[in-house]
Amino acid sequence: EIVNGPAHPDYADPLRGLAEIDLLETRHDDAEKRASQALKILDDALIENHPRKLSVNALLTTIALLRPSGDDSEPIDFATLPEFIRMTEIAPGPMGRYYRDTQGDLTRFAGYLRDAGHGDTVDRFNSISESLILSFE
Repeated sequence: EIVNGPAHPDYADPLRGLAEIDLLETRHDDAEKRASQALKILDDALIENHPRKLSVNALLTTIALLRPSGDDSEPIDFATLPEFIRMTEIAPGPMGRYYRDTQGDLTRFAGYLRDAGHGDTVDRFNSISESLILSFE
């Protein structure tokens, strides 16, 4: 932030990392706030389906699914979450140098979801991860 300013896309990476720490410490509101801020920075600075946005959308999907809900609320259909839909729109594009990091993020987030009993989402995350294209087109 000091070097590039809070609107620079490189500032989104530490925000995403802090959001993941918030998630692991079950501070879901803080996690969502930081991840949303990271995504806004990337949305403002980068093209629509830039590969850097895939991991942040995956994190926001994970946060939504791991957030505790009331007993009488309907389970979340992850496939209807805007963040998940964006993941599926970004994934077919070339990942270039973000390929390995994005695969690692998706695998890690899938692990969090698996541990919480979200097997159907894990399968979809793994499918997206396996479909990533290394190409630099």
